[in-house]
Amino acid sequence: MQQLIILVLLVLPAPSLGGDVTCPVATITENTPVGAFPAEGSAVFPANYNCTIQFQIPAGQIVKINVTNNLLFDSPDSFTIQDSALALHRMYIVDDIFYLPATIGKIQITTETNTSSFYFTWQYIDITTFERIQKPTGTILALNLTANTFYQFISSRGGVAFHTSSISGYTDTALAQIYVYDGADLNAKFIGNLKVFTETDSVSKGRSLTLVNFYGASVPSYGIANDYAAISIYDGYFFHVLRSDIDFFTHQWAKKGMESAITFYSIDSQESYITYLNFTNPDETGHEVRVKPMTPMENYTDLLTYNVDDSTDGQVPQQILINTFTVTFYQCDVYLNIISRPSLEWSTVKPGRTGWVYSPSIWNPTENVTTPYYNYFNSTNPVKFVFDIQSVAIEDSGEKLKVEVGSPTSSNFAVVFNTTVTNTGEKAAHGTYMTTNFTGISNASSFAMKFTVENNVETATKSVRRISVFMALFASIIFNFVI
Repeated sequence: MQQLIILVLLVLPAPSLGGDVTCPVATITENTPVGAFPAEGSAVFPANYNCTIQFQIPAGQIVKINVTNNLLFDSPDSFTIQDSALALHRMYIVDDIFYLPATIGKIQITTETNTSSFYFTWQYIDITTFERIQKPTGTILALNLTANTFYQFISSRGGVAFHTSSISGYTDTALAQIYVYDGADLNAKFIGNLKVFTETDSVSKGRSLTLVNFYGASVPSYGIANDYAAISIYDGYFFHVLRSDIDFFTHQWAKKGMESAITFYSIDSQESYITYLNFTNPDETGHEVRVKPMTPMENYTDLLTYNVDDSTDGQVPQQILINTFTVTFYQCDVYLNIISRPSLEWSTVKPGRTGWVYSPSIWNPTENVTTPYYNYFNSTNPVKFVFDIQSVAIEDSGEKLKVEVGSPTSSNFAVVFNTTVTNTGEKAAHGTYMTTNFTGISNASSFAMKFTVENNVETATKSVRRISVFMALFASIIFNFVI
């Protein structure tokens, strides 16, 4: 940062010492669409100077302010811009541009010293010609908004809420460059920048929320628009971007009788896995973590439920075959880890492991499936696979579900379903692997299966018999030796 400031100082034009810095009295309007202060160019301002310059800005316009100053961050002097939402923005040597939205704005210059130089120009710009892009609530989008374009999010249920998450996982200060309007277009009321809007959990008063970026700079974040009615049921609601190269770990809690939620969106993988889940208060009852597809807007049924009364050690990892899903936390205090990439640990099982296998069409009923689903569980030693196929839906002729259990040294056991069925009953077989192959690629074709891995009773019984034979033989040897 120091190198940047030095570079800026070197390239700035030398300020004039004799410029007219008399504070303008009249409010600046669109009748003076362009101008500058001081008129002669950058000037050194005297000590104890205080000037407020006011702008009147009609709806459908903005004022572009280009600023030149030499203010370091520890300077007692200041150049401050107040927007129509009454937010204050202090400008420093590294800041050179600001957009004032309708309908009012102020620039205040104050000094204690006589060493600060200032200069700014203004230009009124018509923004009524910007292109509109309409999106329904429930939409997730990258916030690199197209130039000369505004984005309108429409709700059918009332106010619109908007939440953001940066790609890096850290606070994205560039969100301040996205402006928020409470209405259908840029003629609506400006209510602040997106950074402040999301930090304060604000909601539009109308059924539309409009976003625009006048600056054109990159904003490395994603955002989600929700009907406020859909998320107001939660004590806290959050949005988080997942990346394949960064694991997500969180400590979440919800008050007694309350529920909080996080909507996850993976930017580079269609499969994620819960790899760790631990309730911190195992002696209390009623604590739950639930997972359902998509956002709260779609209101899908929970596909996964973790209860504090059940051991979660064997329930992870758990596969999630969609890039957008919502996790809710009911009156619990819990630690959670999620990865967004293929997992070898998912395929490797041992006794005590349990979970669910869902077809991709259940995780995402609106997305067309392009390839058959195949899953492979492998165990180092023979185990007992217990599986309960709770539903199979076959839409097109020729589609089928096949579950096979086997090992290299034994015959295989397999069940096949090529018609729609429910509650097929629990089945079990011994082996070192279990495969699940579903050829259905229609949105209406699906299956749901619960599985558990247990100790191989046959192997365990044989081991006990071998030990008994060995002990009997050993006792006989000892007895003969003593005699």
